[in-house]
Amino acid sequence: LMGPSGVGKTFVMLCALRNAQQLGYHSYWFDSENAVDRPLMEKFGIDPSKVFYVPCNTVEEFRTATTNLTGKLIEAKRNGLDIPKVAVFLDSIGNLGTLKELNDAESGSTKEDMTRAKRIKSLFRILMTRMAEVKIPFVYSNHVYKTTDFMAAWVGSGGSGREYGASIILMLTKAKLKDKNKDQVGIILTAKPNKNRFAKP
Repeated sequence: LMGPSGVGKTFVMLCALRNAQQLGYHSYWFDSENAVDRPLMEKFGIDPSKVFYVPCNTVEEFRTATTNLTGKLIEAKRNGLDIPKVAVFLDSIGNLGTLKELNDAESGSTKEDMTRAKRIKSLFRILMTRMAEVKIPFVYSNHVYKTTDFMAAWVGSGGSGREYGASIILMLTKAKLKDKNKDQVGIILTAKPNKNRFAKP
């Protein structure tokens, strides 16, 4: 899920989490934005006791946690054991830093981090086949920025790895929903599929 700030990415992800829970999935919520807590989950009809909540700061932290998770499930499956239905949510990949960025901040270094896109590409190379083997749906949000081209367009941050790895990319945009008195009463959310391996856009 991609889109500008405030468009409703976390809202849509929480709806997906609730629906996954209703389908019997055990969910992992990796949070790099500190945007979700127990009361908010409860407002969405989610049982927080059935969600493994993981605060997450760096691409490396997320990669290690999910590699270990998928590794345990793959081993159990290959040993003939029944494995639980698991879903992974990351809000958001756009807010994940890198270990180098963190170390530079702690040491006072002002060097620019040129490793982030490579780390994210590596993450997708590692996870996609592993998650597919144990049938883990992976839902994540991403920040966007506007290009400086003549025809400016919104693009996702983090390089091409997440684009190649994703089966579906939805670009979210919003418009104001007004009543007959022209007062804003909500928003109209539009989801345009930039990529879809499962259905014709």
